[in-house]
Amino acid sequence: MKIFCVSLFLVISSCFLYPQSLDDDVLLPIDAGVDNREIIYTKYASGGLSFLTHGYQASFRRQHTRSAFYEHGYEIDLSLIRHPKEVSVRSGAYLGSKPYCYGKVNTHINLRAGYGLNKEIASRVDMGAVEINAYVAGGLSLAVLKPVYLYVADEEGIVKRRYDPEKYPQSAIMGGTWFFNGLERSNFHPGIYLKAAINFDYSIKEKNILTLEVGTVIDYYFTDVKIMKFPAKNYSLYNAFYISMFFGKKWN
Repeated sequence: MKIFCVSLFLVISSCFLYPQSLDDDVLLPIDAGVDNREIIYTKYASGGLSFLTHGYQASFRRQHTRSAFYEHGYEIDLSLIRHPKEVSVRSGAYLGSKPYCYGKVNTHINLRAGYGLNKEIASRVDMGAVEINAYVAGGLSLAVLKPVYLYVADEEGIVKRRYDPEKYPQSAIMGGTWFFNGLERSNFHPGIYLKAAINFDYSIKEKNILTLEVGTVIDYYFTDVKIMKFPAKNYSLYNAFYISMFFGKKWN
């Protein structure tokens, strides 16, 4: 899967190596479009939600352009990354217990901040058509590892404790706690990321952004990100496919 993700990134990146029919360095007036009727907006802002093969993600992008074919700017992603071996289970000790993942000692919250380039590869012929773009981005990635806390039964009764599968067997676990318990004890692992995607703009109004995006993202951290204590191995490289829906506005 890692090889396939890298291959997809290279294929999409190659879209940026070929010249357009119009000189990309020529600045266009804002009322000049591909068909001389479409307005070329210079500022873009959009937000989106994504489903990844290893989690979920919320994104924000702020871009600008002075060309008919390119937009570029920064992006911020906040994602929840699951380990490939995570399996949710419930305690049979009492009814209504919240699920937890056996062996998972940290929750991986990931923050990305980078710069992206969006290039038009198929123009829309009218506002009822679909515009197709290639998108590549890269930048800094920060893994925030939040300790997992569970309700366990010990000599003090049912109490909230930081999860240690060697200390608390499954028979002692009553269930999961509130997600944000232990946030103040988080530790951080810096890294970098690369992203490549194809997006389809379905908006029927010139000033709106309504985009479906499919692609791949690769996160590399400088040390292993410890999500599981056992029985699974931890990694420094995470790759995933994703599908996103973006909503936003354009203006001058």
